[in-house]
Amino acid sequence: MGEAGCAFGVGRLALALGFPVRLAQGRLLNWASAQKVHLIVLGGPDINNWTHQNKPKADFTFVSTGIRNAAPRRGEPALYETLSDDATGELRVDYGMIWMFESLPGSRILVLAGRSSPGTAGIGDFFTDPDKMRAAFEKLKAAYPQPGFPANWQVLLKVNVREGIPVGSSFVTCRVHPPAGP
Repeated sequence: MGEAGCAFGVGRLALALGFPVRLAQGRLLNWASAQKVHLIVLGGPDINNWTHQNKPKADFTFVSTGIRNAAPRRGEPALYETLSDDATGELRVDYGMIWMFESLPGSRILVLAGRSSPGTAGIGDFFTDPDKMRAAFEKLKAAYPQPGFPANWQVLLKVNVREGIPVGSSFVTCRVHPPAGP
């Protein structure tokens, strides 16, 4: 359900910005054709394994218990771990990413994904909120010492969840990655 909510929010944003979008199931994509078009991919590896098998190497990657940080900076953990209520087992905290990368042929792929479905909904809420994204945009620009805006980056987010519904999402950190190479 979180992916559907995320898709709805992204669709409304694309419509407001005048960008045409087409909805397709991930199981109908193959890497050869997907690299030729710009994509917005929704959902973590449990929902959308194709993307997570065909992504470039990056600092933040999904693991079964959260998001692994391959290159922790001072004060950052090596694992951003999802948290569940001890008594009920219900998810309370999820982590997810807004991840933009460029394929070798030059198409752009945007991934909006939480570790869980409610996490993905929270990531979509963050992405479609101009105030929240403006702050993330400024932090990405500050992390990129060159003119312009980076082509390859990740924004790590924390999503608070109550009764399977995201109730708040917040910026954790970001990374800028080098351009795709031949």
